Amino acid sequence: MKTPFFTLLVAFFLLASSNVNASHLSGAEFRFEHVNGNDYIVSLYIYRDCNGINVPSIVTVNMESINCGINNNITLLQTSGPTVVTTIPGSQTTCMGGMVQGYEEYVYSDTITFPAQCTDWYFNWNSCCRNSAITNLVNPGSASMYIESTFDNTIVNNSPTYFIDPIFYGSMGANFSVALGGFDVDGDQLLFSLAAPADGANSSVAFASGLSAAQPLDILAGSTVSFSSTTGQFNCVLASGSQIVVFDVIVEEWRNGQKIAEHRRSLQILPINLGNNSQMLAPPTVGNPTNGTVVDAYTLEYNTPGQAFGFSMLFNDQDANDVITYNAAYSTLETIFPNAQVTSSNPNGNLNELELSISIPNPKPTLFSIVIEENNYLQQSFSYELRDANATHVDNLENPFTNVRIYPNPVDKTTTFEVPDMIYKTLELNVFDMTGQVVQTQAKAGTNVLEFNRGDLPAGVYSFQLKGDGKMVNTGLLQLK
Repeated sequence: MKTPFFTLLVAFFLLASSNVNASHLSGAEFRFEHVNGNDYIVSLYIYRDCNGINVPSIVTVNMESINCGINNNITLLQTSGPTVVTTIPGSQTTCMGGMVQGYEEYVYSDTITFPAQCTDWYFNWNSCCRNSAITNLVNPGSASMYIESTFDNTIVNNSPTYFIDPIFYGSMGANFSVALGGFDVDGDQLLFSLAAPADGANSSVAFASGLSAAQPLDILAGSTVSFSSTTGQFNCVLASGSQIVVFDVIVEEWRNGQKIAEHRRSLQILPINLGNNSQMLAPPTVGNPTNGTVVDAYTLEYNTPGQAFGFSMLFNDQDANDVITYNAAYSTLETIFPNAQVTSSNPNGNLNELELSISIPNPKPTLFSIVIEENNYLQQSFSYELRDANATHVDNLENPFTNVRIYPNPVDKTTTFEVPDMIYKTLELNVFDMTGQVVQTQAKAGTNVLEFNRGDLPAGVYSFQLKGDGKMVNTGLLQLK
């Protein structure tokens, strides 16, 4: 399913247009679709700005398995593109001769027969170089774009379907909400984390001073970035100044308590100037559940399968002159649930307020997105997890993840993992390299604090699992300087 950009955008003017075009690559990701047996359609999606240098007609992707002793290069042919992916109602992007920077999508794919069944397949692709005008990285013009995916073909699996493409706009000085998650056709649980952009295996590009994976962009003073690991929802208030931002999102697929795949997506945000829009649409209030409960801002539970689950959503735009509407075509709720009933209304006749009454006749565990449109062009997206109250999570993980403090991260020599308000008989940390191999394990008894010593681990990006008394507490990424 091809999804458009759920973005905050309007044709006003392009910031720093002379610098944006210095390079062509703006985003990338792998996707996998099972065909039959060991046959999969392997696709590489590449995004470029329309004024950049040309993309190649073929790409070479590395495909290897350490366990099976295989290291191959595969060639993917261009099968689609250029497809303009940033349309702005009422104006034109640079793809169409306009002023606002536009972007194109190119797809490279082929049906690949895996030469063996292995649990640790590792795909990677890179290209030099990034745009030197990027503002949130150190020396971006000397860094490559690098993406990777791990895959287990001993089981049938398809990669997630994402709510948005990895290029999107924001409005300077305004609320910014974007659904970076997606849903999984196999019913696997998806977990999301923010990461520094990579320029090679176990090598990341350093963020500019004051920025990090947790806050990869400049935001309004006194505000914070919120990010949901279970839905991929990203919220903040953008700073009012110019910036060109890139960061990565790591998407993990979990099945029966085991991680079966991991995908790195490379994304870009381009804030543009819309004037004084600091009172734009904020995340909605979700309530009035029937046959279930509202667990938190982005999690819903239904009690009885086979019975309709209902809830309401109230959106409020503090700009009284704005008109907000539900965009069913760009939302995924009615794609995942074709029989869902969605009724929209304006409380008290106020067009800058919108209430959705939603009924899902046959609920199932999944993630879905809602897109709200302002004044027929301004869009924000919101992602939600719907789960069965009789199961502990979408795919039966023992517990929802617990908040963990990690300080500092990036890591120099040591860093501390702290689980607030908890004491475990045994707190255990496992650290993995990007191929999924365990590179270090540490444990401590009778505590909620564990100090991780990197030892001789080289600089790079690693994943971790933190377990308390044998149960998963949290998982995420560590950046080692």
